[in-house]
Amino acid sequence: MKSLIDAVDYLHSREIIHRDIKPENILFEDTKNLSSLKVIDFGLSAQFFESNSDNEYCGTIIYMSPEQLEKRVYTKSIDIWSCGIIMYKLLNNGFHPFYKQGDSTEALMEKIKIGKWQTLDKISE
Repeated sequence: MKSLIDAVDYLHSREIIHRDIKPENILFEDTKNLSSLKVIDFGLSAQFFESNSDNEYCGTIIYMSPEQLEKRVYTKSIDIWSCGIIMYKLLNNGFHPFYKQGDSTEALMEKIKIGKWQTLDKISE
């Protein structure tokens, strides 16, 4: 996670929002060296100017922030939200904090907009 946050921080320091941070867009140059993490696929990235807005969805729904789903003005924090989803999944055997098998896209979007996730109760201190 540190390497991913460092990569996102690097992008943000150059005024770039990735807008599609997800496991499929993370590669390792060397699988034995986790600091060799690379973020890929900048097809949806944008230059950051204090805040951005878009009238269409931009990203992968299960990693999108509530403001993206509601088509509100958003900031680079949307990338941090996506990192949080990834961290939750890493700590919870790959389970998503909002998505449950069988959920429709609309149900998933509503859960994300409300922001109520299932707490982790199986993680040791």
